[in-house]
Amino acid sequence: MGLLDDLGIGFASLLGLKEKSIKENGGKIITQYATLEDVIDHLKGFVPKADPKLKNSYTEKTIETQLIKYMKKRFVEVTPQYTLGGRIPTVIDMDVANGVAGIELKDAKSVIKSNEFNRMKGQIQYYKETRYKDDNIFLLVVGEHEDKENSRLIEVMDFCLKNQIRYGFYELGKGYIEEK
Repeated sequence: MGLLDDLGIGFASLLGLKEKSIKENGGKIITQYATLEDVIDHLKGFVPKADPKLKNSYTEKTIETQLIKYMKKRFVEVTPQYTLGGRIPTVIDMDVANGVAGIELKDAKSVIKSNEFNRMKGQIQYYKETRYKDDNIFLLVVGEHEDKENSRLIEVMDFCLKNQIRYGFYELGKGYIEEK
């Protein structure tokens, strides 16, 4: 960014303006102007893709790599594997715009297992206590069509609702599946 851009942002800040028209790098949203609504709107367009080289068509890591690339198209600051401090440092899959949103990604096939479900609950609660206290944490569960029908995912959704965690099921090859 140039000096004129910095001055424009500085004046906008002084006047209390949060103009979405102030962008950088081909339409990316500058961190100080990113909002939770920007993150939500962009996340709804994410479509996880299968990897034909893999036996099970995807892993949590391959989807995370796709999601990072997708989020970086819209936001200047996307930090994968963001470390939250504390006595026992913990890592969330992604921080967007310096705390505007935190994203934890889970594979539907694993999160329905008791141990992984309990681990996920502990992770999410810790993230909420330490950094994402303003209803700005997302749990993205990725799976195939038949995974969405698993009754155990209802427990995951209930947990998210009770704890003010934004939840989304993303079907492989289709994207976000709206809950009716």
